Amino acid sequence: MSADEVWAALDGVPDPEIPVISLVELGVIRDVAVDGRRVRVELTPTFLGCPALEAMTRALEQAVAGVGGEPEVAVIQDDSWSTDRISASGRAKLQAAGFT
Repeated sequence: MSADEVWAALDGVPDPEIPVISLVELGVIRDVAVDGRRVRVELTPTFLGCPALEAMTRALEQAVAGVGGEPEVAVIQDDSWSTDRISASGRAKLQAAGFT
């Protein structure tokens, strides 16, 4: 399994609060590292104390397991997420859904 395969699987995980956009498009996935079957995903929540953090972690673990990986989701809570991390496709989807 490659990092590209993992990124593709993670791109199918919708944001639990705004399901029109994936967690990848939202920019909360900081990094993916593959070592054999072990896959480490670094996740930065949109804000400290995010109530959807547990749901996002479980969904990411399921996506990694779905491509044959052994997931480890590391939550990086250094308050570094900003709207600048939203991808162009994510911005278009948000706009189409009425978010500005």
